[in-house]
Amino acid sequence: MDKSLAEYVLDYLDAYRRESAAAVVSISHDLNSQLQRTDHLAVVDGGEIIEFGATEQLRRNPHTALLQRLLAAGGSAAVARHAASPP
Repeated sequence: MDKSLAEYVLDYLDAYRRESAAAVVSISHDLNSQLQRTDHLAVVDGGEIIEFGATEQLRRNPHTALLQRLLAAGGSAAVARHAASPP
């Protein structure tokens, strides 16, 4: 799926979630997209949730070194590099 189609689908799901008060679980390597569209965020590393909380709170005060690095690196590019690196 190309970036523009992915953005369209995510925008649609976000609008649906807001209108219907439904819960939506999204799994993504695009941190920037998740920061824009989620109320809560879980950061997963090696299959384990290492940080969870309100998205804005995590953006302002990340507790783990991984999330601190991802946010400092600008989000999505850093997530892709981290996912590609060996454990």
